[in-house]
Amino acid sequence: YQSEAVSNDVLSNWYKKIWEHGWRLENFQTAGNWLLMEMNGLAHIGILFPELKDSKRWVDFAFDKMTGELTSQLYPDGFQYELTTEYHLVLLQNYRSLIQIAQIYDVDVPTAFHEHLKNAYAVNLWLMMPDGRLPNVNDGTWGKIMNIMRTAASFYPEEEAFQWAATEGSEGTSPEITSFSFPYAGYFIMRNSWEKDAVWALFDGGPFGYAHQHEDKLNLMIHAYGSLLLTEGARYAYDTSDMRKYILSTRAHN
Repeated sequence: YQSEAVSNDVLSNWYKKIWEHGWRLENFQTAGNWLLMEMNGLAHIGILFPELKDSKRWVDFAFDKMTGELTSQLYPDGFQYELTTEYHLVLLQNYRSLIQIAQIYDVDVPTAFHEHLKNAYAVNLWLMMPDGRLPNVNDGTWGKIMNIMRTAASFYPEEEAFQWAATEGSEGTSPEITSFSFPYAGYFIMRNSWEKDAVWALFDGGPFGYAHQHEDKLNLMIHAYGSLLLTEGARYAYDTSDMRKYILSTRAHN
């Protein structure tokens, strides 16, 4: 703001646009993961611009909305209701960035955030294939869980399994449980160990999901001895192509 290029008019217009953005987010929202992004943005404005007279109300409003979404978007078993690995991470990333900016500016976040997010972070651990990646279910992702579990380990340092996943086994302790079921999401994970050459399988017996779902009922995936042996059509692009239609169909799943 001390640059000669930033005049008083530029600063005035900047603050006007910040306020207009906050006003819109307070008065007009969508739903699902978009709502999380909107409320994350509104809370950021409130925290970063306390000189605006509406900032405190915006932070409270955003925190209230995001607290409610923890129970409306997360099943009791911790899985986000779109039932995709990608959009489960979208939820976690929006809460993570908000918690981190709040910590920097010494703003308290609702206790419900950490109470619900602990199970949501654990979802990645239970789903993880032996190579450290997530299974690409629905409009999901094949991404490694190491980075997201680093955040989980920083939020919950008492969880040895989170530390183990965050360091790819060099620190912490692997879970004692090997196989795991998500009774609400309907995913069933079977493994014979937490080693990289373990035999791992995922079976989908759950509901259809929301917004980013595929026709994948009874889908089966297998990773064993270091290789993904039984896979599926994955995500492709969000377009109207024949390939997109194919990966949404039953034919693209086992």
